[in-house]
Amino acid sequence: MAYFLGRDVEVFLTTETAGTNIAMGTEVVTCTGATKAIAQAESGVGIVMAMNLADAAAVSGGRVADVTGIDLSISSTDEEEGPYFGQRTTHKIEIRKEQSVTLTRKKNDQSWDFLFNGPCATGSFEGTALDAANTGPRWGCVSGTLPFPIGDGNYNPRFESTTGGQPVSGGDGASGLSLFGYRLHVRLKNSAAGEVYTVRNSMITGHTVSLNADGTMEETMEFMSNVPPTFASGANVFDTTLTCPATGM
Repeated sequence: MAYFLGRDVEVFLTTETAGTNIAMGTEVVTCTGATKAIAQAESGVGIVMAMNLADAAAVSGGRVADVTGIDLSISSTDEEEGPYFGQRTTHKIEIRKEQSVTLTRKKNDQSWDFLFNGPCATGSFEGTALDAANTGPRWGCVSGTLPFPIGDGNYNPRFESTTGGQPVSGGDGASGLSLFGYRLHVRLKNSAAGEVYTVRNSMITGHTVSLNADGTMEETMEFMSNVPPTFASGANVFDTTLTCPATGM
């Protein structure tokens, strides 16, 4: 586990899509005379929460402001085998790696509330209007017509790709490039040309808000991924290569 203060790192949050007209954010709309915010996956939204992976400039636009801390944990899930006949020692078999990232920031708007709780714009959501009203864009986008719609999480991440995720002849069932989840780019502030730790295809697993007698102070957002991380280095260089489900997931 590694913990960084907000003054030591920069964090950039993006979707797993390279389309220039895609961004996860909120738009203020009028509903039965009341104004509320909804999450949608299109450019031109009011508050952008996650930019696209079109290029380095787009990634830079997804910088998370007012970060006070980031907790990065890397672990593995093991399965215990044994003990074997005549032996006392058991064996630990690694099943998968797991990365958990917890971002803490000063709460300055409601964007993270909508990112976790919703509601989502019906036209930008793959499910029903009822599901859109009660679901946040925690799993990123899914395949469909551009701009890709927000997913409801009721699918296999490996099969949600730019080609529709359908099994391919002679393949393992995964094709195209993965759209699942979000991508986190973590860079040390004192080294703009230094290494960027990239967490790919991460889903949002938790959101909390700290309160006190004077009001809201901070909020946290938790991300989790089982996809191996990547590293990028250089001045304003980010890993914008989309994940191939057949090899990375």
